[in-house]
Amino acid sequence: MIYLLSHVHATDADALAAFRSRGGAGIGPLTTLGVLSRADEVGGGRMDALIAAERIAERQRQDPAVRALCLDVVPVAGLLAETARTLRQVEFDALVEFAALDRSVREDLLLSAHRFASGRSPGRLLSDPAVKSGLLSRFGLFGLRLGVVLIRDGYDTASSLSDELVRRSGLEQMLTSLEHNFAARADALKARHALSSVARLLALDESPSARSHEEAIRRELQQSHQFRETVLLSELRACDRPELTPSELAQAERILGGHGATTEQRLAVTTDGSDHLSDERAGAVASELIATWRAIENDPARDQRVNLVARAVVRSLEEILSHLPAPLSAAPEGSPSPN
Repeated sequence: MIYLLSHVHATDADALAAFRSRGGAGIGPLTTLGVLSRADEVGGGRMDALIAAERIAERQRQDPAVRALCLDVVPVAGLLAETARTLRQVEFDALVEFAALDRSVREDLLLSAHRFASGRSPGRLLSDPAVKSGLLSRFGLFGLRLGVVLIRDGYDTASSLSDELVRRSGLEQMLTSLEHNFAARADALKARHALSSVARLLALDESPSARSHEEAIRRELQQSHQFRETVLLSELRACDRPELTPSELAQAERILGGHGATTEQRLAVTTDGSDHLSDERAGAVASELIATWRAIENDPARDQRVNLVARAVVRSLEEILSHLPAPLSAAPEGSPSPN
């Protein structure tokens, strides 16, 4: 689910709680993306609006109340993204004409929407009130300001301006978040939701056969490590989460697949410029992390919830190691050396 928000209020929590109660296991932080919508209006639509919106989104990502509601928060200027994707040549030509005006004239017209729509503008296109009204509805004041700056910076074709506006709108960041955080575990989330729904239906039937099937499904949900990861990720984002240090919490969430399911994303390592992470490096990092989390799991001073999280983290790391090729064993003593 994509949940649009400006700032997180109690109504946001209430709305998401209502969705969750109706949707059961299918709706939770792992299936919800928070979108700071209308990011271009932050701070009154100033030129730094998107930068300010990203700062707000970052604060919300770190807020425990928000983390309990959604997996990520991204700022998006929706109007700007839509217009950029469907930019017409006549609109680009009108922006070029507007960008060519004297700076004082441009700034005066961009003081307000009313001033832009009703103010007198020189030029073949801008002298038409319908053209200016169309630009205002399609771009908004922020989009007009940004479009002019980009044109004057050298984005001199409709396609190049369109691409840059899309990039700055935050749309690509949102799509990347969807790909990294949701697409990779979509099958597991759908399977867990389906099994949970079937189990709830079977619970309504008191026949021995229904009870037997329900128990089998519950066991599968508890024993499947992939399903266990999704449950733990939700618990780690809850306000009453296990007592881990901030660094432990961030690392556990990442290893369990909270920021993507690939080996690189789980281990938080780069590829050193190559196309993929080397098996040797992945194995070394995973082995080191296993030692760290085994120590946490076996620490008698930690409570049981922390021990359970640590055990699951170790299992996830062992899964990574199990998919790596076994290192070549040394040649037995006395065997002939290769020429």
